[in-house]
Order: sequence, then C-alpha cells, then structure tokens
Amino acid sequence: TTLYGAHANETSSGFYHALARQGMSLEVLALRGGASRFCEMLASSVHRFGGRVRTGAVVRAARAGADGVWLSGDGWTERFDAAILALPAPATRALVDGVMPRAAGWLGGVTVRPTVTIGLILDRSVGVRWFGLSYARGESRALAAVCALEAKVPGLVPPGSGALLALPLPEVGPRMMDATPEAVLDAVLPDLRRPFPRIDAAIRAVRLYRWEHGWTVFRPGHLQHLARLREPGVPDEQPRIALAGDYLVAPNVEGAVVSGPRAAERILSMLESAAV
Repeated sequence: TTLYGAHANETSSGFYHALARQGMSLEVLALRGGASRFCEMLASSVHRFGGRVRTGAVVRAARAGADGVWLSGDGWTERFDAAILALPAPATRALVDGVMPRAAGWLGGVTVRPTVTIGLILDRSVGVRWFGLSYARGESRALAAVCALEAKVPGLVPPGSGALLALPLPEVGPRMMDATPEAVLDAVLPDLRRPFPRIDAAIRAVRLYRWEHGWTVFRPGHLQHLARLREPGVPDEQPRIALAGDYLVAPNVEGAVVSGPRAAERILSMLESAAV
C-alpha cells in the first residue's frame, strides 16, 4: 500500500514515484512521550514568548473581515488578527464555506478516507527487534501493517509486557468504523498470527481508535489539483486566513509539518504588510 491509506493503483503516478524515490533511504524517528508531549512542549514555548494557548476549545464557525478573523464555538466568539486552519480538508471546508467559497470548492476535491487503528495490550513482550512490518499486497486479508511499540522508544512499554498497533488495509478500515473491538480483533487475528503465532493467548485488552478523516488520498490528478489552488485569487481570497494540512503537501506527518511553517510565513507576511 502507499502510506497504508491507499493502494498504489489509486494514487497519482507522480506522487507514487516521488514517494518510492524517498523510500529508498528510510530512517525511523519517534517523539519521546508521544505526540501529546510534543504539543505540550510547543505550548510551553508559546507561553515563554508571551503567547496564549487554549486547548479543548471546539471551533464551530469562522468569519473574516478587513481587520480580523472571528472564531466561534459553544457559547463563545473571539477576534484574532489572523488564523491558521490546521485541520483535515473536510473539516476546513465546513469552516470556510461561507468565508472563502473558492477555497471551499477546491477543498471539496480532496479525497479523504476514514479508517481505524487497533491497539493491543499484551501480557508479554512480542520479542522482536523491528518496529514496523508491512504486509505485501495479497499476503493479508485485513491488515496493511503492524507496529511493535516496545521497539519504538525505550520505556514506552512496561518491562515484561507488550503492545501492538495494527493498521487495516485501505478498503478494510472504513468497514471497521462501526464495528466493535471484538469484531475487529476477530478480523485481524489471522494476519497477526503470521508474525506472532501465539498472539491469541497474550492479548489482554483491545482498543479501537476511529478516525473520520483518517487518510488523505492523492488520487490521479491531485498534483494538478494542488496547482489550481495557486491560481490568482484563490490563496488570497481571504488574506487573514491560511490553510495548513497534509493535503497541501503530502499525505503523511511530514507533509502536515511542512505545511505549518508555510502557512505561518504567509500570515506573518500579511501582518507585516498591514502594519506598514
């Protein structure tokens, strides 16, 4: 599969070959403490420079004018000089539909696929030194990959226990969105038994994580679709709002990360121009 969210024949050939070229030299990196720890450190940095970070504030609507952006949630509305919307494409489209109609139309052309991830808590170590195992096409019925978390970062899993994270095939993940953890476990066990023949007796808990906007799919033509976002008037339709997300660069963590500084640079440039 291509990044687990799509099969190779579903993707843009340009994107697939760019990915294959980069895949010739791989290095596995991990965040100590997980993504939540990274977010905490980022928030602390903002606080040190006099900024404010508010978490758990669900944003329901956005509107913009010549002098600011207004974000609204459940019982609150607040004005900001500018806003970066770092959300999956469908969620961003819902926010900007009445503010940036051309961008909203463009966002409607981004393909996003729901999926789940399956977490397994084990009463023993799986005893492998590798972190990730990808199944070749045709070698599994339900899984695209499985990760042995004890081999990811020291101390992530308590000594004497184990933890696995399983990623379903692109066409299987959406079917699991409404399934119970027990049903999902039954579906993936045959694939898990291949690398871990005695896995059944070691499983102590199953957790199912559902992702409505799980994978961005770069279908054939998506690179041309990206070029249309740069047409005159589209990115500057509302200069005080910038978009960020993997759908703008590449459907992975690296793509999402790269899009963030680009959005920040655009907003800073706008604010500097407005101050002159």
